[in-house]
Amino acid sequence: MNQSQLPSIELIQGTTHGTPQPPSRGRSRWIVFFSVLLVTLAVALAFVYGRSPIYRASASVLTVKPKDVDRRSVAADLEHTTIQGRLLLSEELLGRLSERLAEAGPADDLTVNQLRNRLDVVAVPDTNLLELRADGAEPDQLQRIVNNWTETYEHYRAEEIAAASGRTIAEIED
Repeated sequence: MNQSQLPSIELIQGTTHGTPQPPSRGRSRWIVFFSVLLVTLAVALAFVYGRSPIYRASASVLTVKPKDVDRRSVAADLEHTTIQGRLLLSEELLGRLSERLAEAGPADDLTVNQLRNRLDVVAVPDTNLLELRADGAEPDQLQRIVNNWTETYEHYRAEEIAAASGRTIAEIED
């Protein structure tokens, strides 16, 4: 073999004191990572704390279907609970609620569509309970809305039961 074709290796011993060493790649990656992390965290926290809070007011309502005289009570009536949940969000009941809130004061004067967007009914599993929920930015207003909603529903059900009783009594008298 020819000696000129072999690679040559030069051995340098010691360090040079006059020239600074470049930073290692691992250290610069950590600096970039933490600086990006801090900026991202600052932006995320500003976004989260800049949003307005959303509050929820809720109440539970027990709905009981009138049973026949000769039948035993069923533990939970899913069909009746679903019907009452739809009734609570019906146009008629929300219209009554809107009128009732308008009478209470101008701060609570909401239209039926505004109420429909804020209100929700959730059935509690395996029970005849319905949870009435109102979501929004003002907790005091939500509390008044839910309280008036339950009272409006109570009056509506009382009228419905009185009408059904009146029909039954009229049929019996005939």
